[in-house]
Amino acid sequence: MTVFMSGGNLSVNAMAMPSTICAGAMTQLKSFCYGGSGNYSFSWTGPNGFTSDIQNPAVQPPVTSTYVVTINDGFNTPPTR
Repeated sequence: MTVFMSGGNLSVNAMAMPSTICAGAMTQLKSFCYGGSGNYSFSWTGPNGFTSDIQNPAVQPPVTSTYVVTINDGFNTPPTR
C-alpha cells in the first residue's frame, strides 16, 4: 500500500493592519496560511456577533476587541488564532 500526502502541516498567522486604531476606526484583519492542501476556507468570529468567511475582512471595532480565525483545508484544522 502507498499513501501520498499533499501539502503538509497546516498553520495560520493572523494580525490586524494597523494593529492599533482609535475606537470606531477601520482595520483590516489578515490571515496568512501555510501548508496543507492550499484549498483554504476561513471562519472569523468576534464581538457583537461578528462573523466572516473571507480571508481578510475589514472591521470597525467600537472598543478594544478580540477576533478569532479558524482555517480548514478540507483535511486539517490547525489550532485557532
